[in-house]
Amino acid sequence: MDNRIKSRDRMAGWAQKKHQINHKIICAYLICMEKDGVATIESMRKLCSQNNTPLYVQKFDTNYTNMKTEAGNSHGKVFEDDGHNVWLWKTIESDVLSRKNIFLEGKTW
Repeated sequence: MDNRIKSRDRMAGWAQKKHQINHKIICAYLICMEKDGVATIESMRKLCSQNNTPLYVQKFDTNYTNMKTEAGNSHGKVFEDDGHNVWLWKTIESDVLSRKNIFLEGKTW
């Protein structure tokens, strides 16, 4: 399956299913962007490493890496980075941003 299609097909589910890792990592990205105007790997990792919070992800680095690759077994490409700063993959950027309110519903920071 084409990763662009894989990511788009999964985006609606990720937005709705708050317990899924992909949802949490996308939320971390969106929160960083709202709060600081920029998202970094470290700021996203920090949000996802706080145990007993809604954004907690046990293996952030592994899951984040899966969300920035087009490999066959990946979650579906969502992110790109330069080793520090993170941005949405242009191909699915509008899909994420169109669901921003769903992803961030009920989240405070």
